[in-house]
Amino acid sequence: MLNRLDASRVATIVGEWLAEQEVGALARLALDGKVLRGSGRHDGKPLQLLSAVTHHLRLTLDQIAIEQKSNEIPALKPLLRRVAVPAGTLVTGDAMHCQQESARFITQEWGGDYLFGLKGNQSGIEAKARHLLTQQGFPPSGPVGKGPRTD
Repeated sequence: MLNRLDASRVATIVGEWLAEQEVGALARLALDGKVLRGSGRHDGKPLQLLSAVTHHLRLTLDQIAIEQKSNEIPALKPLLRRVAVPAGTLVTGDAMHCQQESARFITQEWGGDYLFGLKGNQSGIEAKARHLLTQQGFPPSGPVGKGPRTD
């Protein structure tokens, strides 16, 4: 009987239930990709998953298989669309997710905020960030030319 269950749907249902139990624990959500050793696909390569994990309780709310010959970046949107969390949730991710489209999706479509690692994985972005930090420091005082933040 267990073999007949849709494992993806069961994982989504359990994740939704967990999200309802402790809404405050969803204020911060980590995106984390993992390769499952010993899990051969048809081509013999292991299965890769992108998971949405709560920072506070370290619960996996949902996960999605990464397409063959792909990476975590295209899996971000479908995964976050499946996760029901309150507006304003902070999503953290490693430097792979430091992408303009990912940031736009999280802030403008999904209603959250993001904190991504940054390293020299994109031409010029690290140098630009270093330059901006020397100009205004960290944390930023608000939008450039708009004065200090009030929130």
